[in-house]
Amino acid sequence: MKLAVVVFSILVVLGTGVDAQRLYGCWGGCYNKCFIDGRNTMTKSQKLACEYSCLNTCIPSTPTDYAYYCRRGCSLKRCRQLVTDGAKLEECFGRCTDLCSESVVAP
Repeated sequence: MKLAVVVFSILVVLGTGVDAQRLYGCWGGCYNKCFIDGRNTMTKSQKLACEYSCLNTCIPSTPTDYAYYCRRGCSLKRCRQLVTDGAKLEECFGRCTDLCSESVVAP
């Protein structure tokens, strides 16, 4: 159940933009298939295989996707406490953009 809450939280946060909509649709479909529909019909090993398949299908696969989600994750982790200070928040977003541009490597 904790995994479902985490996945749902991530989807809500990332639920904007074209790439995020694709990811949201992918995770939503997987959630329905693995957790809701499979709740009474799948064994634990079948659920694990289903979840693994979702990870392989839904994880970003291009450098652009990785950079997009890197910036989102960085800004959520490092910048949210600065929400009341516009200048510091903007500076933090800039650092995340720089960090993700430098560190994102194609799979």
